[in-house]
Amino acid sequence: MAIEPESSLYMSWEQMQQLQLPPNTTVLIPPTPPVDDTVPLHPPAAASWLDDGYFSAQTPVAEDKRAAEAAREREQYGDPAVRLLTSLIATNALLEHAKSPPAEKAEKQKKSESKQI
Repeated sequence: MAIEPESSLYMSWEQMQQLQLPPNTTVLIPPTPPVDDTVPLHPPAAASWLDDGYFSAQTPVAEDKRAAEAAREREQYGDPAVRLLTSLIATNALLEHAKSPPAEKAEKQKKSESKQI
C-alpha cells in the first residue's frame, strides 16, 4: 500500500499500477519468439571426446572385484535379505533362550508350587 501525497489516502498495488500507466494501456504481452525453420547444412557430428557416448564406446569397463565376489556369494548363499532375516530370527531365539530360566529350576518351581496347593 502506498499513500497518495495530495489527499493522504492509502492506495492498493493495483491502484498504483493504474496511476503509472497511461489510461489507454492494455495488458502488455511479449511477442512470441520466432520459430527456427532453418535446416542445418551439415549432419550432426559423431561423438566427440566431450560426449559420454565416446567414452562408453572407447573405454573398456574394468571388472569390479567386490561386485564379482558379491555375485558369487549371492549364488552360493541366496538372497542377502533372506539371510539377514534368518540370522535375526536365530539371534532372537538365542536371546529368548538365554533370558529364560534354566529348565531344572523351572521344574523344581512347578513341583514346589504343586505341593503347596
